[in-house]
Amino acid sequence: MESNGGKRKHPDRTPDTFITFLARLRAVYDVPYRPFESFARIFAKATGTATVSCTSIFRRIRKIVLELPIPVEGPWTVQ
Repeated sequence: MESNGGKRKHPDRTPDTFITFLARLRAVYDVPYRPFESFARIFAKATGTATVSCTSIFRRIRKIVLELPIPVEGPWTVQ
């Protein structure tokens, strides 16, 4: 888990990998944010982590910086 910008109270306790997983689900299946809250609640019970609201999920997904791999070989040319 990463620290959330030096915030003193209530640091993020939900793993960044879980938020990335939710972002991928949203991208592939176009799931609204509200069902993610229920999914995160089930995840929190199973793992013992804190629950996260749909607003927090929305904000944390928006903060994700995408890293797209650049193909080294293939019909594309990189300039």
